[in-house]
Amino acid sequence: MKIQENDKKLLIYLVSLFILSIFSIAIYGMYVFYMMLTAIGVAFVIEFAFAKIRKKKMNIANWFVTPLLFVLFLPAKAPIWLVIYGTAFAVLFGKAVFGGDDNYVFNPAMVGLLFVTVSFPQQMTNQWYHTVNGLVGADNSANILYNGGTVNIIQQLMGESAGTIGEVFRLLIILLGLFMIAFKAIDWKVPTFFIGSYFLFSMFGKFAGLNVLDPVQSIFVGTVLLAAFFVAPDEPTIAKYPLGRVLYGVGLGFFTFIIRNFSSFSDGIIFVIVIMNAIAPLIDKIEEPKVSLEEGELA
Repeated sequence: MKIQENDKKLLIYLVSLFILSIFSIAIYGMYVFYMMLTAIGVAFVIEFAFAKIRKKKMNIANWFVTPLLFVLFLPAKAPIWLVIYGTAFAVLFGKAVFGGDDNYVFNPAMVGLLFVTVSFPQQMTNQWYHTVNGLVGADNSANILYNGGTVNIIQQLMGESAGTIGEVFRLLIILLGLFMIAFKAIDWKVPTFFIGSYFLFSMFGKFAGLNVLDPVQSIFVGTVLLAAFFVAPDEPTIAKYPLGRVLYGVGLGFFTFIIRNFSSFSDGIIFVIVIMNAIAPLIDKIEEPKVSLEEGELA
């Protein structure tokens, strides 16, 4: 029964991921489709090889998640070779070496993105971002904080702004996120406390007189919503227990606030996810059931 429930969750998540991918292709064009096709092909080769080596059945459904998610966080004009390197690194070092599905410690797509961001910074800069309605470059938090700009939230919601492939149609992301929450494909606590705490930290920063991003506008720029619904709730990488997941979400909001406002990275979501993935096992210690050595029972 548990396996069936997990399969149902994965199916709902995959449907949402496919819908977002289709709309991203519609917004940015067929080149994005070729990027996704390339990433899926690279992921298949590595997953199939490791399945053969370990003599295990390959999970066809899980195979699509990492490559599609990886591409959705890329600039729309990223070169194909970068897609190949990044996907290979994500699947090989983010997933396969840990034992594959449900065994990895860090979200594999974020591992791949971290690799290409550090290794190929020039290719991950704004020169590769697609132009939408005359807007060139990423419509991210840097434009607000450092250039004194503002964003039109309606345009941000409707996909009429430039940004990474999967981030721009934010209304669709929100609707798909609510769909996944309604059908319990993801735990509502993680995205809710992530977005909510990030808003509160930003608001308190404003009240304290700090030079921080606008609390409302900052939610609708960059990859905050995309990460909150499609990356942050990744079951193998988050805290296991209810209170822990609340703390996990708050941690995501806190580090997003810190990195976006006080570091040289205008978005920083990749680093936030990886940091909290590493902290998750420590959070589990708070609620982890204790075993009585004398009675052999749960304390």
